[in-house]
Amino acid sequence: MTTTKRFVKPKRWMTGISCACLAVMSMIPATAVSAEAARLQEDWLRAEEISVEIQPLDDSVVQYGYDDGSVIEINRGLEYVPYSSKVELDMTINANTRCVYQYRSMSAGNSISISTVCDDTSATYKIGIKNKETGKMEWISGTGKLVYDFDIVESGSYVAFVENNNNFSIKIEGTAMY
Repeated sequence: MTTTKRFVKPKRWMTGISCACLAVMSMIPATAVSAEAARLQEDWLRAEEISVEIQPLDDSVVQYGYDDGSVIEINRGLEYVPYSSKVELDMTINANTRCVYQYRSMSAGNSISISTVCDDTSATYKIGIKNKETGKMEWISGTGKLVYDFDIVESGSYVAFVENNNNFSIKIEGTAMY
């Protein structure tokens, strides 16, 4: 007559091993890509922070010139960590003084982003960069909040600066990103 097939019940230990193998195999892809996913997410967040911070103002006009010695220049670069890419610009700047912060070797195509705020809205001041070898400077001037991304067109050592051309001291808060 016809033979009937019987269902054989699996052993309990076989079911346990199968579940454990399934659990281990499902965790391998998650742990293998989690470090790379975390790194990509951190890079994305940093890029988003920088892009929000360095949007230039519409009325900013970059001016060029050379250091003519008309103001006192104070080097504040010794106060900062030499390999940090971010420099805090929080300080009071005396009348007719330029504060330079930290010379860095930069390649053509890089940029230095400067963002500052002066509480005294009647005070006009400059933010900019200076080439150490040639003394050539690029700057924007204005009042209140100044934000600009200075592009490096010629390789060399550059520094971010804030210059007070008023006859009174001003308080500046901000950052420079190399």
